[in-house]
Amino acid sequence: MTFKHTMLAAAAVIGLSASAAQAADYLPFGVQNDVLTSTVTSGGWSECFSQTYGTYGTSLSSALGGCGGGRLMLAARLTGSDTLLLLGQADRADVLFDTGFGNDTHNANGIEWYYNSSYSWGFANGGDTVNRTSCDASGVFDSNTSGSNQRLCWHTSSGNLDGGWRAGNLTGLNGSQDVERVIFSFQGGGGAVPEPATWALMIGGFGLAGSALRRRRTASVAA
Repeated sequence: MTFKHTMLAAAAVIGLSASAAQAADYLPFGVQNDVLTSTVTSGGWSECFSQTYGTYGTSLSSALGGCGGGRLMLAARLTGSDTLLLLGQADRADVLFDTGFGNDTHNANGIEWYYNSSYSWGFANGGDTVNRTSCDASGVFDSNTSGSNQRLCWHTSSGNLDGGWRAGNLTGLNGSQDVERVIFSFQGGGGAVPEPATWALMIGGFGLAGSALRRRRTASVAA
Protein backbone atom coordinates (compact mmCIF):
# COMPACT_ATOMS: atom_id res chain seq x y z
CA MET A 1 0.00 0.00 0.00
CA THR A 2 1.44 3.39 -0.97
CA PHE A 3 1.79 6.23 1.53
CA LYS A 4 -0.98 8.12 -0.25
CA HIS A 5 -3.34 5.17 -0.05
CA THR A 6 -2.46 4.64 3.61
CA MET A 7 -3.21 8.27 4.42
CA LEU A 8 -6.51 8.08 2.57
CA ALA A 9 -7.45 4.95 4.50
CA ALA A 10 -6.54 6.61 7.80
CA ALA A 11 -8.56 9.69 6.88
CA ALA A 12 -11.54 7.49 6.05
CA VAL A 13 -11.27 5.77 9.44
CA ILE A 14 -11.07 9.11 11.24
CA GLY A 15 -14.00 10.45 9.22
CA LEU A 16 -16.03 7.36 10.09
CA SER A 17 -15.16 7.87 13.74
CA ALA A 18 -16.26 11.49 13.61
CA SER A 19 -19.52 10.49 11.97
CA ALA A 20 -20.17 7.91 14.66
CA ALA A 21 -19.49 10.52 17.33
CA GLN A 22 -21.81 13.02 15.71
CA ALA A 23 -24.54 10.39 15.42
CA ALA A 24 -24.55 10.08 19.22
CA ASP A 25 -26.34 13.43 19.57
CA TYR A 26 -30.03 12.83 20.34
CA LEU A 27 -32.04 15.08 18.02
CA PRO A 28 -35.38 13.33 17.41
CA PHE A 29 -37.88 14.53 14.82
CA GLY A 30 -41.47 14.94 16.00
CA VAL A 31 -42.99 14.14 19.38
CA GLN A 32 -41.53 11.09 21.12
CA ASN A 33 -43.08 8.90 23.82
CA ASP A 34 -41.55 6.77 26.58
CA VAL A 35 -37.91 7.84 26.32
CA LEU A 36 -35.38 7.20 29.09
CA THR A 37 -33.98 10.37 30.63
CA SER A 38 -30.50 8.86 30.22
CA THR A 39 -31.05 8.63 26.45
CA VAL A 40 -31.60 12.38 26.40
CA THR A 41 -28.76 13.38 28.73
CA SER A 42 -26.25 11.09 27.02
CA GLY A 43 -27.26 12.65 23.70
CA GLY A 44 -25.97 16.15 24.35
CA TRP A 45 -28.80 17.54 26.51
CA SER A 46 -28.72 18.95 30.04
CA GLU A 47 -31.72 18.89 32.34
CA CYS A 48 -31.98 22.57 33.28
CA PHE A 49 -35.39 22.80 34.95
CA SER A 50 -37.98 20.55 36.57
CA GLN A 51 -40.91 20.95 38.94
CA THR A 52 -44.25 19.31 39.55
CA TYR A 53 -47.28 20.27 37.52
CA GLY A 54 -48.92 21.49 40.72
CA THR A 55 -46.33 24.24 41.29
CA TYR A 56 -47.50 27.79 40.61
CA GLY A 57 -45.84 31.17 40.19
CA THR A 58 -42.37 30.27 38.85
CA SER A 59 -41.25 33.01 36.48
CA LEU A 60 -40.51 31.89 32.95
CA SER A 61 -37.26 33.85 33.04
CA SER A 62 -36.23 31.88 36.12
CA ALA A 63 -37.28 28.58 34.57
CA LEU A 64 -35.21 29.32 31.48
CA GLY A 65 -32.38 31.02 33.32
CA GLY A 66 -30.19 27.94 33.39
CA CYS A 67 -31.23 26.70 29.97
CA GLY A 68 -28.57 27.94 27.59
CA GLY A 69 -27.89 26.53 24.17
CA GLY A 70 -29.59 26.88 20.84
CA ARG A 71 -32.22 24.15 21.28
CA LEU A 72 -34.81 23.44 23.96
CA MET A 73 -36.75 20.30 24.81
CA LEU A 74 -40.02 20.22 26.74
CA ALA A 75 -40.96 16.97 28.45
CA ALA A 76 -43.07 15.40 31.19
CA ARG A 77 -42.58 12.41 33.45
CA LEU A 78 -44.11 10.79 36.50
CA THR A 79 -42.43 12.19 39.60
CA GLY A 80 -39.32 10.17 40.37
CA SER A 81 -39.48 8.17 37.14
CA ASP A 82 -36.54 7.62 34.79
CA THR A 83 -38.83 7.56 31.76
CA LEU A 84 -40.15 10.65 30.01
CA LEU A 85 -43.81 10.22 29.07
CA LEU A 86 -43.34 12.45 26.04
CA LEU A 87 -40.95 15.05 24.70
CA GLY A 88 -40.46 17.49 21.86
CA GLN A 89 -37.44 19.54 20.83
CA ALA A 90 -36.59 22.28 18.34
CA ASP A 91 -34.56 25.45 17.96
CA ARG A 92 -34.96 27.76 20.93
CA ALA A 93 -36.61 30.45 18.81
CA ASP A 94 -39.21 27.95 17.61
CA VAL A 95 -40.05 26.62 21.07
CA LEU A 96 -40.52 30.20 22.32
CA PHE A 97 -42.29 31.52 19.23
CA ASP A 98 -45.23 33.63 20.44
CA THR A 99 -48.41 32.31 18.85
CA GLY A 100 -50.74 34.54 20.85
CA PHE A 101 -53.99 33.45 22.49
CA GLY A 102 -55.73 31.46 19.75
CA ASN A 103 -55.31 28.06 18.21
CA ASP A 104 -52.52 29.02 15.82
CA THR A 105 -49.39 26.90 16.08
CA HIS A 106 -45.83 27.24 14.85
CA ASN A 107 -44.50 24.18 13.02
CA ALA A 108 -40.88 23.25 13.61
CA ASN A 109 -39.07 19.89 13.62
CA GLY A 110 -42.29 17.99 12.94
CA ILE A 111 -44.07 19.52 15.94
CA GLU A 112 -46.86 22.09 16.34
CA TRP A 113 -45.59 24.53 18.97
CA TYR A 114 -47.52 27.24 20.79
CA TYR A 115 -46.41 29.74 23.40
CA ASN A 116 -47.58 32.88 25.11
CA SER A 117 -46.27 34.06 28.45
CA SER A 118 -49.79 34.86 29.66
CA TYR A 119 -51.78 31.95 28.22
CA SER A 120 -50.12 28.56 27.73
CA TRP A 121 -47.05 26.75 26.45
CA GLY A 122 -46.87 23.36 24.80
CA PHE A 123 -47.00 21.26 21.65
CA ALA A 124 -48.86 18.70 19.58
CA ASN A 125 -47.60 16.37 16.89
CA GLY A 126 -46.96 17.84 13.47
CA GLY A 127 -50.12 18.38 11.43
CA ASP A 128 -52.50 18.14 14.41
CA THR A 129 -54.73 21.04 15.46
CA VAL A 130 -55.08 22.31 19.03
CA ASN A 131 -57.96 23.59 21.13
CA ARG A 132 -56.46 26.05 23.63
CA THR A 133 -58.78 26.95 26.47
CA SER A 134 -56.15 28.07 27.56
CA CYS A 135 -54.36 24.70 27.51
CA ASP A 136 -54.94 22.30 24.64
CA ALA A 137 -58.09 20.35 25.51
CA SER A 138 -58.25 18.41 22.23
CA GLY A 139 -59.94 15.06 22.77
CA VAL A 140 -61.15 16.06 26.24
CA PHE A 141 -63.72 18.76 25.61
CA ASP A 142 -64.12 18.14 21.87
CA SER A 143 -64.07 15.24 19.42
CA ASN A 144 -60.51 15.76 18.19
CA THR A 145 -58.59 12.76 19.51
CA SER A 146 -55.71 12.79 17.01
CA GLY A 147 -52.37 12.24 18.75
CA SER A 148 -53.77 12.65 22.25
CA ASN A 149 -50.74 10.95 23.81
CA GLN A 150 -48.45 13.40 21.98
CA ARG A 151 -49.85 16.60 23.44
CA LEU A 152 -48.23 18.59 26.25
CA CYS A 153 -49.47 21.82 27.83
CA TRP A 154 -48.50 24.08 30.73
CA HIS A 155 -50.49 27.11 31.86
CA THR A 156 -48.75 30.50 31.92
CA SER A 157 -49.86 33.78 33.46
CA SER A 158 -48.20 37.22 33.52
CA GLY A 159 -44.80 35.78 32.64
CA ASN A 160 -45.09 32.89 35.10
CA LEU A 161 -45.53 29.14 34.86
CA ASP A 162 -48.74 28.18 36.60
CA GLY A 163 -50.27 24.74 36.97
CA GLY A 164 -49.58 22.20 34.33
CA TRP A 165 -52.55 20.64 32.66
CA ARG A 166 -51.61 18.00 30.16
CA ALA A 167 -48.97 15.30 29.71
CA GLY A 168 -50.18 13.15 26.85
CA ASN A 169 -53.34 11.34 27.84
CA LEU A 170 -53.02 12.59 31.43
CA THR A 171 -55.08 15.76 31.82
CA GLY A 172 -56.42 17.97 34.61
CA LEU A 173 -52.99 18.04 36.27
CA ASN A 174 -53.12 21.62 37.59
CA GLY A 175 -52.68 20.54 41.21
CA SER A 176 -50.76 17.32 40.63
CA GLN A 177 -47.55 16.49 42.47
CA ASP A 178 -47.39 13.15 40.65
CA VAL A 179 -46.23 14.54 37.29
CA GLU A 180 -43.21 16.73 36.56
CA ARG A 181 -42.62 19.19 33.74
CA VAL A 182 -39.03 19.17 32.55
CA ILE A 183 -36.93 21.40 30.31
CA PHE A 184 -33.66 20.31 28.71
CA SER A 185 -31.19 22.47 26.82
CA PHE A 186 -28.94 21.17 24.08
CA GLN A 187 -25.24 21.72 24.63
CA GLY A 188 -24.23 19.45 21.78
CA GLY A 189 -21.34 17.05 21.64
CA GLY A 190 -23.23 14.02 22.89
CA GLY A 191 -20.76 12.08 20.76
CA ALA A 192 -17.79 14.33 21.42
CA VAL A 193 -16.07 11.55 23.38
CA PRO A 194 -15.93 8.49 21.11
CA GLU A 195 -16.59 5.02 22.49
CA PRO A 196 -13.57 2.74 23.08
CA ALA A 197 -14.05 0.93 19.76
CA THR A 198 -14.05 4.27 17.96
CA TRP A 199 -10.87 5.34 19.72
CA ALA A 200 -9.26 2.07 18.63
CA LEU A 201 -10.14 2.77 15.00
CA MET A 202 -8.78 6.30 15.21
CA ILE A 203 -5.53 5.23 16.89
CA GLY A 204 -5.16 2.43 14.35
CA GLY A 205 -5.62 4.92 11.54
CA PHE A 206 -2.93 7.23 12.92
CA GLY A 207 -0.68 4.21 13.46
CA LEU A 208 -1.00 3.13 9.83
CA ALA A 209 -0.19 6.62 8.64
CA GLY A 210 2.86 6.87 10.94
CA SER A 211 4.15 3.47 9.88
CA ALA A 212 3.85 4.36 6.19
CA LEU A 213 5.66 7.65 6.77
CA ARG A 214 8.55 5.86 8.54
CA ARG A 215 8.86 3.32 5.72
CA ARG A 216 8.91 6.12 3.18
CA ARG A 217 11.68 7.96 5.04
CA THR A 218 13.73 4.72 5.38
CA ALA A 219 13.37 4.05 1.66
CA SER A 220 14.51 7.59 0.84
CA VAL A 221 17.65 7.21 2.99
CA ALA A 222 18.49 3.82 1.45
CA ALA A 223 18.20 5.28 -2.01
